[in-house]
Amino acid sequence: MNNRLERYTWTLTRALKKFNDTIMVVGLGRCGTTLIEESIIDNHHYKRHPDYLYVDRFADVNRYSKGYIYKTHDYPPNDLPDHVKLIFMFGNPMNIALSTYNMINKWGREHHYHLNSDLFRPNDDVIKKDTMRLNELFIEWYRPHNFSFISIKYESLYDTETLNSLSDFIGFSLKLFPRKKRTSDWKTSEYSEQLKATYANLAKKIDASEPVKIWTKI
Repeated sequence: MNNRLERYTWTLTRALKKFNDTIMVVGLGRCGTTLIEESIIDNHHYKRHPDYLYVDRFADVNRYSKGYIYKTHDYPPNDLPDHVKLIFMFGNPMNIALSTYNMINKWGREHHYHLNSDLFRPNDDVIKKDTMRLNELFIEWYRPHNFSFISIKYESLYDTETLNSLSDFIGFSLKLFPRKKRTSDWKTSEYSEQLKATYANLAKKIDASEPVKIWTKI
C-alpha cells in the first residue's frame, strides 16, 4: 500500500509540476514542429493559447502562460522566462524545400512570412534558391542564447536517446504519435539535382550537427 501511495504521489506531483512550464516549439518548418505540438496537446493535455494559436513573432507574446504550448518559425528572441521550455526542430533542407514546394501555391506566401522571408514567388524559386532563408535561420538558432533550449534533428526524433533527452528536458515522458513516412523524398524527385545544388552547404552543416543537444543559458 505504501509503495502504491508513494508511486501515486510521485506521478501526481510530476503531472502537476509540468504545468508550471510553458512549451515553445520552433523550427525550420516541415520538420516535426506540428508533430511535437499535436502530440503534446493530445497526449499530455497542454493547450494552445486562445490568443496565440500560432506565434508570428516572439515580440507579439506579452506573457507565456503556464500549461500552454506555443509554436513559431521566428528568429531567436533576446531572452525568455525561465519557465519556457523551448524545442528547436531542424532537418534535411532538401526535403523541407521539396515539401514546401508541393504546397507552395496553397500556403507558400504565409509560410515564407512565418520564416521572416519576403522572397516568396508562386513558382519554382524555392527549388532554385533558399527563398525561405533556411540557412540564415539555422545559423541564428544553432548556437547558445540567453535562454536554455533543446535542438533536435528531425531524422533522429524517434531515436531512444533523443526521446529520453527530450522527455528529461520538458519534465515528462513524451508520447509521440506513430512515425509516418514522408510522402516526398528529395533523392527520388525530378528536382533532386537542383535541390542539392541550392541546399548542399546547409545540408552539410545539418549533417554535421548533433542529433539532439541541450543548450544551456549563457
